[in-house]
Amino acid sequence: MYRVKWNKTLLFSVPFAVSFVVYLGTVCPTLYTGDSGELSATAYTLSIAHPPGYPLLILLGRAFLLFSWGNAAASLNILSAFLTSVSVGIIALLIHTLFSLPDSRDSVPTMVISIGGGLLFGLSNALWATAVGFEVYSLGILLISLTLLLLLKSDRGGEFKYILILVYLFGLSLANHLSAICLLPALIFFIVKSNPGLRRISIMAFFFMLALTLYLYLPVRSAYNPLFDWNHPAWPGSFIDHIAARRYQTYITGFGLENWFENLWRSVGIMLNQYPLYISALGLIGLLLPFNIKNKFKLALLSILILNVFISALYDIPDIDQYYLPSILILTVGLIFFMDFVLKRFRANIRYIITAGLVAILMIGTLFRNYELNDQSDNNLARIYGENILRSTPENAFLISVGDNSNSTLYYLRYVEKMRTDLEIYDSVISIERLKKRMRDFNLRTDLSGPDLCVLLGRVFPERTYIVKEHMLARGNPFDYKKIGLLPRGLVYGFAEKEADAGLWDDLILPSYSDLSRSLDFKGMTMLANLHLCYGEDLYEARRRREAVGQYREARKIAESTREASVHNSLGIFFRHEGWPVLARNEYEKALDARHLTAHEKSNIYVNLGNLEKDSGKSETAIEYYIKALETNSNNIEARYNLFLARAYDDLKRGNYKAAAGNFEGALNLPDSDPNISLNLGVIYDRNLNDTSKAVYYYKKFIELSPVSERTDAARDRIRELEAEPLN
Repeated sequence: MYRVKWNKTLLFSVPFAVSFVVYLGTVCPTLYTGDSGELSATAYTLSIAHPPGYPLLILLGRAFLLFSWGNAAASLNILSAFLTSVSVGIIALLIHTLFSLPDSRDSVPTMVISIGGGLLFGLSNALWATAVGFEVYSLGILLISLTLLLLLKSDRGGEFKYILILVYLFGLSLANHLSAICLLPALIFFIVKSNPGLRRISIMAFFFMLALTLYLYLPVRSAYNPLFDWNHPAWPGSFIDHIAARRYQTYITGFGLENWFENLWRSVGIMLNQYPLYISALGLIGLLLPFNIKNKFKLALLSILILNVFISALYDIPDIDQYYLPSILILTVGLIFFMDFVLKRFRANIRYIITAGLVAILMIGTLFRNYELNDQSDNNLARIYGENILRSTPENAFLISVGDNSNSTLYYLRYVEKMRTDLEIYDSVISIERLKKRMRDFNLRTDLSGPDLCVLLGRVFPERTYIVKEHMLARGNPFDYKKIGLLPRGLVYGFAEKEADAGLWDDLILPSYSDLSRSLDFKGMTMLANLHLCYGEDLYEARRRREAVGQYREARKIAESTREASVHNSLGIFFRHEGWPVLARNEYEKALDARHLTAHEKSNIYVNLGNLEKDSGKSETAIEYYIKALETNSNNIEARYNLFLARAYDDLKRGNYKAAAGNFEGALNLPDSDPNISLNLGVIYDRNLNDTSKAVYYYKKFIELSPVSERTDAARDRIRELEAEPLN
């Protein structure tokens, strides 16, 4: 067999260099979709990112920017490509360590298998998508890959230094992304297997805690009020909430079997969709055959895969593919195991040559299959989206951002690239501390929720305040645009606009869906669909109904490209608010037929169907839908809230005022209830139930909750009248 003098540097360098070149050819040249803009702006300004904060990535990104040039987003995208390529090189080293024997370590087939296996993983859908934009997963998979390599070396060599580095790397992994917790059982097993004494355990604990001290960046930096300050983790309570990511607990489906198995089925689809012909499934067979309880490393790989899938299947988010990167990595290694198992009947020389050939074929096939899906070299949608919002906003305005898509793009463009420095940009979550400070400058209340603070700013400064239009939020919009009474202006609403101006769109850019369709991720689809909805909304307000319908049709066409229920549910909500109940019902029904539908989503769709029935005056049918929603998910507060209201209004129709008051009070006790419920209760106790004390109580509660509204003065006047009346 031919032998060459290989060394590990070359073994790492070849897959690293090849993957890096491929990634550079497909990397996004500017601001990328998703969280990339937020993370780029956070790294640039050394601020606080969304939970759990990602301190390691933020500090690394800032350090990289000190030595880079040009566009910050593009530079950080290249950093992501670099980090991902490093993990590809590490996987090649891992495969070489696993499959090389002393007499074949330097053979050409062995080296081809190792390099090809690493590159095969590098070309998988989920990893390639990680490399083209700045995200947490590139650094995360690098640390996990390095941990696995050292885990194998510790098993082979048993040296304590490997265990020590492992523990430190595990701590660093947790300081980057909590999904690294899937490594814990394997790590504990190999630590126990090494039979450490108390002294060594103490040293390992020290190194683990040393890595986690990176999280101290959050309270220290937050204390100095950075530009972006999620949760303001300067205090112990908010710090713990932030690193535990409690804000995102609503994204966890829970341990209900129906939800978990639904997500588990989605997990299988994600893992099978990485390579041609669903060959990822062979990786699991390779890990199981031949099953040998003595093969500790195989068992470790299986434990990581099982725990990673179990944890990821608890999350109910549409763009979750990268959560499965540890499992995809392990299945790729298992694929090499499978080939080795099947080909063992051949002589060693021939077996290695055939395996190397198969790996090369798979690598090339994966390259061609996944290239177009991950080629983001012409994708400037996120930048266009943000610039359109900025162009829609008049000079010297307060601009209220809504949702991840606008937050991520606007904060980057405004505070990193210094576009539209005349604007003050706030939102109801990330910049809440800055907003409160600004409200204090105006001697305004700061003891309200984030959305209420934003609305109060608009009420006090209606000529200057604009709010971003966002109709495609998977988890619902914190602002009810119609209730606030806003008029559209491009990609924003104005608090003091007199009429819509569809002509503004002549200065905005609307990218072609056909040019972007293959490379759009989930966030990109929601951005583009929202652009069409916003344009259609302006056209409709300008009485250009036919053109508006054309834009709505385009948004629906984009939605058809994904079977995610949240997309169709969001469209249904938009059409309902715009007064298109038939289109709304169609979208809700599509959402119910979605490929992936958890109990949480199904319950929300039932609520929205109930709202449609309520709009048409069919209160009994609406109540049935709300009950169905609660039967599907008993924790659905919106369903419970709407059920109380539907029953209350039904009671009012029947003249049963006492029952109506009880249902209104039930709704009022739920979070984020409408202040007008207090007003309704005041009126019922005032005019129908003749209970003056309760009437005054609820009128005062309404004034407290809604200090600036058309009805507030009337409530104050009625309180004075009631308090002036002699008691019976």
